[in-house]
Amino acid sequence: MQHGTIFGVEAGGQLYFARSQFDDPDEPRPVIGDILAEPGPAVDPWTITMWFHFPNGWIIEEGGSNRIAPKDALDRPVEVLNAARLLYRTFAA
Repeated sequence: MQHGTIFGVEAGGQLYFARSQFDDPDEPRPVIGDILAEPGPAVDPWTITMWFHFPNGWIIEEGGSNRIAPKDALDRPVEVLNAARLLYRTFAA
C-alpha cells in the first residue's frame, strides 16, 4: 500500500509501516515520498520494503566501503534518492 508519502505492507490481515519512514516527531520523512514517486504506484509494496531493507550497491557507508540499506542512509536523502532512480531506470533481461 502506498499513499504517496509513506508505504506499508499487509501481513496476516494487519497493515505494517516501517518506523524508518518517520522522523523523530513521527512525521513522514520527505525523501520517502520522493523515492516512492520514482517507480510509480504499480510497484508491489513488498518490493519497496525489500529495497529499503537490504544493502544497496549504490549506497556506501560514510568513510568506508560497505554497502548499506537505504533505510540506514535516510539522513543522506540525495544519495538514497539517486539509488532509487538508478534502480528504476536500470533494465535487465
